[in-house]
Amino acid sequence: SPSSGPRSKEKLVGIRGWLILPAIGLIYGLIAGPVALIAGFGNISMNNAVYAIPELIFATGLYVWAWVAAVVFFLKRRTAPRTTIHLLVARAIVSGVLVLLGLVAYGQSDEVKLAAVRLVASLIALGAGDMYLTESKRVLATFIR
Repeated sequence: SPSSGPRSKEKLVGIRGWLILPAIGLIYGLIAGPVALIAGFGNISMNNAVYAIPELIFATGLYVWAWVAAVVFFLKRRTAPRTTIHLLVARAIVSGVLVLLGLVAYGQSDEVKLAAVRLVASLIALGAGDMYLTESKRVLATFIR
């Protein structure tokens, strides 16, 4: 059929369509990351060091990983979908660890509730992102071929 020829594959190549969402997420992470790190440094005290220091370490690691993911994504490297999925997995794991650490350090506090909201959001992003980045024809055409 005419729609399965080379011209239809050309239309799918590129960071357009639903592929814009991971692109926006990566850019947002690169912008918001330093703001969160600066705020995290400002919030460390003796009362919250048990939670705040690991949170800051995790945030720093995720920020570096976000840079790697953004570079391979925007250079359209073959590893971009996998690197982005791994970043989403790492964010979900970090969110889960912070919820548990917050429960131990604070009990049911606003900090823990915020961490739980982040956990739910990261799980939703992981589910949608994994499904899209592994199944999409646009992703396949843009990064794999």
